[in-house]
Amino acid sequence: QPKKARRKMLPAPIEQLNEFNVANYLRDLPCGLSVGQAAHEIPKYRSGLIRAVKRTREKETNFVERQNNSADSDQTTAARCELYVGREPISAVIDSGAATSIITKSLMKQLGYQINQPSNMVIVTANGTRVRALGVI
Repeated sequence: QPKKARRKMLPAPIEQLNEFNVANYLRDLPCGLSVGQAAHEIPKYRSGLIRAVKRTREKETNFVERQNNSADSDQTTAARCELYVGREPISAVIDSGAATSIITKSLMKQLGYQINQPSNMVIVTANGTRVRALGVI
C-alpha cells in the first residue's frame, strides 16, 4: 500500500504574531481617566463632549412667496453708480451691508494712490472665497 503524501504543517495561531509596535501599543492603551476627569483635564475632549450632548432647537425658516413671471426673475444684479474720486469718474458697486470699502489694485494705480500701511484684514467675497487685503490707503 502506497504512503499518503504528507501535507505541509501550518503554523499554530500563537506563532502568527506581528512585529511589536510600541507606538500602536501606547496609543491603544486605556488612559484610566473617568469621563469627568478627562473633561476637566483636556479642553478639546471637554468641548467635544459638550457638542455631543448639547440639544439644539430646530432653526425656523421663513420663506417669502414670489411670483415667477419670467425666466429671468431669479437673476439679480448689483447696484452700481458712478462716483468721482478727485476729478476721476469711477463706476462703483454699492454694498450697503459691507463692513469696509475696497478698491482693486489696478484702480489704486490708476488713481495714483499708494498703500500707506499693511493690513491683516481678510475679505470674504461674494462667492465665499477669502482674500487678504493688500493694505490701507
